[in-house]
Amino acid sequence: HATITGHGQLTDFQPAVALAQDFSGVYEAAPFSFLQTLVVHGERIRPALLYGIDPAYEQQHSVLRRLAGDAALDQLTQSKSLILGKGLADKLQVKAGDQLRIIVPAVNQQQLPKADYFTVSSVLHTGTELDQKLLISHRKQLALLAGNKEDAVDGIRIQVNDLFSARDIAYQLAEQTGLHNVR
Repeated sequence: HATITGHGQLTDFQPAVALAQDFSGVYEAAPFSFLQTLVVHGERIRPALLYGIDPAYEQQHSVLRRLAGDAALDQLTQSKSLILGKGLADKLQVKAGDQLRIIVPAVNQQQLPKADYFTVSSVLHTGTELDQKLLISHRKQLALLAGNKEDAVDGIRIQVNDLFSARDIAYQLAEQTGLHNVR
């Protein structure tokens, strides 16, 4: 419904998530991270968005938990596992149990790209365009791949009771948490 981010990584995100979880009109709040990546399987390569979550924050009414299931989210706690969107899985011709190489391109000429191997734990079918580019992993695995602090996140994702009030609630939360960007 909305995301709230700061300028750069948040290392002390727990108080902001707790505030959002208790905020009037919010029924779920969870930390997240994301990276633009390339995903490789054999000779196939595709651009992808790697979305880092923490399954402990994905509550029972989470859309992600409803779509992926408890078992798929719980598998993300295993080292280097990920959930792959169905469209991306079809293009790469992979299934659960296959290994993929995830590459994080360098952001400048002084850096080298970062890469590591991950195992597909599940394939997610949302029926949306997300299926074409989405990878989901534990936020700590994403941080390690990116070379960030393990406990850092990019922001907080909120789901609200009234979709039409999402933006107002997100701006109020941004003001109270000291975060700046609302989407």
